[in-house]
Amino acid sequence: MAESRERELLTMEKELERHMDRFSSARVLESEIFRQAAQTGERLKEAKETFRKVLKDQKFRGRADYLRARMTPDEYASGKQSRESYEKELRFLEVRIETLRAHTKGVILTDCGLWKSGKEEAERSRRTLMGVREELKGRIRQNGQIRRRIEEEVRLQAHLEEKVSMAGRLYRTAAGKLKGKSSVDYETFVQRRYFEQIIAAANKRLLDMTGNSFKLQCRSIEASSLRGSAGLDLNVYTLATGKERDVKTLSGGESFLAALSMALGLSDVIQSSYGAQAFDTMFIDEGFGSLDESTRERVMQVLDSLAGGDRLIGVISHVAELKENIECHLEVKKTARGSTIEWKF
Repeated sequence: MAESRERELLTMEKELERHMDRFSSARVLESEIFRQAAQTGERLKEAKETFRKVLKDQKFRGRADYLRARMTPDEYASGKQSRESYEKELRFLEVRIETLRAHTKGVILTDCGLWKSGKEEAERSRRTLMGVREELKGRIRQNGQIRRRIEEEVRLQAHLEEKVSMAGRLYRTAAGKLKGKSSVDYETFVQRRYFEQIIAAANKRLLDMTGNSFKLQCRSIEASSLRGSAGLDLNVYTLATGKERDVKTLSGGESFLAALSMALGLSDVIQSSYGAQAFDTMFIDEGFGSLDESTRERVMQVLDSLAGGDRLIGVISHVAELKENIECHLEVKKTARGSTIEWKF
């Protein structure tokens, strides 16, 4: 028997260590998530600052000014088409000029004033058009560079925002803050594992005290409310009907039995998990007055089975019938001169 309990103790200690390791790993993961989120925030801030610097270098007064000056794909296509039309017309004119030069070679004009005036006007027009063409080329190159840099910054910003969003989802999952789901964080998840052991131990006492009437059950996470924290809620399972109900529906006497069973279950789990921790003394204050006679007798039988040896169970009550069931008790009487106490054996 001792060897079996020792093996069970070792198993429980290893399980506790494994849960503690998982809890520590979750803490490390949470710290890493916050660190990555901070780094991502800094990179996002740097990306925005680089974008503002680029706008400033290109003489834009701000993002709105850039958006107004930025050429749309349709405007860019239209400008490109205009430039090509101009270059085509320019080549045509240059060919015409060379053709006219060839045709007029060796011809002596008596009055070249009008011709020279027209030529100078055409030359001025050509130079103007050349200037416009060069200006358009410069603007196209400049806008192309700006567009490529902005597209790169936008891609970087989208990547950073995705990482921030992922870090946020990981944090909300570990903290139990996901929308549309019950709020169960990692700490509550671990606590629920031990809470279920306490309930199982408590039900062994509760079934004896209630005559197999009802038992306690840990409410499923799916059935928990989406408001507030969940995971450590109790339901009552009635064996006669096979239905569950909220623990708040218990009567005063039933609540006392449930609370007493939970206290005894907690004591059993702690003593089985940590062999060095022993509960030698327990005091129960009131609660018996709300029980009927048969239930009170079953409760006293359970307490009698726990008492004895090195364990002491004290009951504090005004119910006179308990004096008949408890052989050794300390009776307190109130008199006109004050209260007196007397041991009854």
